[in-house]
Amino acid sequence: MRSSLIEKVVLSIICAFVFVIFIFPLFWTFSMSIRNPQEVFSYPPRLWPKNPTFANYKTVVLETDIPKYFLNSMILVLISVILVLIISIPSAYGLSRFSFRISSILIPILLVVQMVPSILISITFFKYSRILGIYNSLTFLSMTIAAYRSPFITWLLKSFFDTIPRELEEAALIDGCTRLGALRRIFLPLATPGIATAVIFTSIFAWGDFVFPFIMIDDYNKFPVTVGIFAYTEAKYQVTTHLVATGAFLMVIPALIVFLLLQKYVVEALTAGAIKG
Repeated sequence: MRSSLIEKVVLSIICAFVFVIFIFPLFWTFSMSIRNPQEVFSYPPRLWPKNPTFANYKTVVLETDIPKYFLNSMILVLISVILVLIISIPSAYGLSRFSFRISSILIPILLVVQMVPSILISITFFKYSRILGIYNSLTFLSMTIAAYRSPFITWLLKSFFDTIPRELEEAALIDGCTRLGALRRIFLPLATPGIATAVIFTSIFAWGDFVFPFIMIDDYNKFPVTVGIFAYTEAKYQVTTHLVATGAFLMVIPALIVFLLLQKYVVEALTAGAIKG
């Protein structure tokens, strides 16, 4: 009994420590966002400002281009998610249900691709965009992100398709359903948790990525929010830490909303994986 109590106390302390590590950057960003310029570099530093103010949020929304950058990021995320799902769902279905000569090595290849630093791939896409005359295009940037994330999402969805009994598909085919019909009527509804997880991973990556947009977009009007906040500080030629913190904190909110809306499916996906294991 005493040993069990000690284990619970130790586990609680570890969980609290990990929680603080993860939540402190967000707390500090919010704290910086509600400071006036005089308090930003006050010494000694304070966890909470003496005179908190939300005027910075009004400034960011009404007097900067950051709302435009938010809109660009939303467009980027939407196109990227659609492209990734269009590529990954049929690919995952094919790898899950068909066997061919190189199928056994495709999955390791998909995972190896994700180990390549995005900076290397972005240089290649940058050259292609210059050659094709589509540099500074949010659509091509979305295609780049989709090409980079599709291997991982394909592997993720394949693992969900593998858990769907073949008998369901065979019964549908016997009843006259086509392969495409079986994919649409059987696989997609049953793999909803996996698809929702894929949407979350793709959305968060597209929303928070800095490398691809920084290299492939140099038009201020087309910057996503990650590059836009950075460019805003550069363009002003002055330290605007409180405004940068405000934009950064606002940037977290959409990603958090997406996760909260789809968290039920993520829990189902994790539960399914645990049951399978």
